[in-house]
Order: sequence, then C-alpha cells, then structure tokens
Amino acid sequence: MAGDPTGSLIASIPKLNAHNYQDWKFAVQMVMRRAGCYGVATGTEERPTTREKQERWDLQAENALTIIGLSIEPDQYEYIRDAKTGPAAWAALRAVYEKNYAQTGSP
Repeated sequence: MAGDPTGSLIASIPKLNAHNYQDWKFAVQMVMRRAGCYGVATGTEERPTTREKQERWDLQAENALTIIGLSIEPDQYEYIRDAKTGPAAWAALRAVYEKNYAQTGSP
C-alpha cells in the first residue's frame, strides 16, 4: 500500500467501537474499494485456483486485514485477533455486529 493514498484514507475512518458499526462499515467499505480489496474482504471474490491469481488474492486479503485492523479500537481486537485474512476479520466483525443490529436496530 506504499505510494498510494490508502494510508491517509485509513486515518479518516472512525475507529470501530461498540456503538458505530454501521458508520464504520460504510467508511471501511469505501477505503477497501479504493484499495481494490473489497470483493476479497467481503467474500464476493473467492480465492482462485491458479497460483498467479492466488498471489494477487492473498495480497488483497492481507491489505483488507490491515485496513480492518488499523481502523478498530483496541477493545475490538478480541474479535479479529485470530483472523489470518481480511475476509476472516470482516466475517468475525460482521457476525458480532450484524447480529446485534438485526436484533435491536442499533449496534
């Protein structure tokens, strides 16, 4: 991600806490789209079977993990600490917060 504006975009994301999931999610999606890793992170782009394409996908998954990890408050680390990829971290946070949002209408 060196040499592109992703770093400054990450800094503009409100850090995820227990009360702002929907706003955080929107901002992170915008940054991941700009970084080219949104489809990988959200699971809409599955890991390819060819080695060359796998390397590209793995790099995008790593970028997504970095964006997610740098845009959450430390008290949220427990949800993604074991995630090895961006898709795993995205799914972990989604499991926590989408469930809460569906049940209560707020994070």
